[in-house]
Amino acid sequence: MRCKAILLFLALAAAALVPGRVGHAGGLPSGERQIGQALVEPAFDDMTGGIIYLLTPTHAPFPVNANERSWEPIYNVVYPASSSFEDLNCMMAPDNCPDHNGELDEIARSLNPNHLYDNGSKGHDHILHAPGPPGSEFNVNWEIHVILFTDAQAAQQRVRTLDDLFGPNGVVTTGKAIDVDTETAFLCAVVPARVYLRGAPIR
Repeated sequence: MRCKAILLFLALAAAALVPGRVGHAGGLPSGERQIGQALVEPAFDDMTGGIIYLLTPTHAPFPVNANERSWEPIYNVVYPASSSFEDLNCMMAPDNCPDHNGELDEIARSLNPNHLYDNGSKGHDHILHAPGPPGSEFNVNWEIHVILFTDAQAAQQRVRTLDDLFGPNGVVTTGKAIDVDTETAFLCAVVPARVYLRGAPIR
C-alpha cells in the first residue's frame, strides 16, 4: 500500500512542474482534501505569493529518511488566535488539517513568544519554493520550519513570500517573528489545482 501511494505521488508530482491555480469565492482556499491515499492542501509560492497545492501520501514515512542535501525549507507561519484571518491555508476551528494542526499549535503554545499564543493558534500558512519549468531543480523532501510571531500587530499582516519573512522589512529580519527549524523533513510535491478540486474536504 505504501509503495502504491508513493508511486501515485510521484506520478502527480511529475505532472505538476507548472502548478495550476484556482479561484475560490469568498476567500482563499483552506483545508486539506483527500484523494485516494493522499492529502492535498493549499500553500503560497515563496516568490510570487500565489496559491499552489501540495500533495502528501498518507502512508509515506515520517520523518523522511533522506540526505539533508536533498531538503528544501517549508515555512509554516502560525498565526495567534487573535489574528483576524479566516482563510488561512489551515484553520484550527474547525480543524481542517487534522494531521498536523495540533502539532504546530503545540509548538506555538510551548514556545509562546511574548505570550502571543496564550490562547493557542488561529491556524497557519505554508510557504515554499514551487518547482520551475521542466528540467529545473526539483526536490520533494521538505524541512519543516515554524514561524512564530513576537509582535501582535505583525500577526495581523499576511505573510506570503520569502521577502515577507527574510527581506529587509521581513518579520523575521525585523524581530517581529522567529524561525524555528525542527530539523525534520517530510515528503510532498506541488500538484495542479485540479487535483485539489477532485479531493474530498476533510471535515
